[in-house]
Amino acid sequence: LEEDAVLLLVQGGLFAVLGFAMAGMFLAGAVLPPKPWTWIYGLVLIGIGLTSACCLPATIPLLIFWIKPETKAYFGRR
Repeated sequence: LEEDAVLLLVQGGLFAVLGFAMAGMFLAGAVLPPKPWTWIYGLVLIGIGLTSACCLPATIPLLIFWIKPETKAYFGRR
């Protein structure tokens, strides 16, 4: 019973650390200037979102929008 409590504390701490790290990554993606490398950064973040089934309804349309030529041109990728 005590081992279960320790396991839950370790898992909770790990999820909290990963959650704050991911929140920071996505927040940075929202405020970075439009440069060619930030387009790739956004693509990587979309790819991370694609790993979760609950995020698929949001990430698939976002990915379709992200690979359009107009979006690439906004970020300076031609």
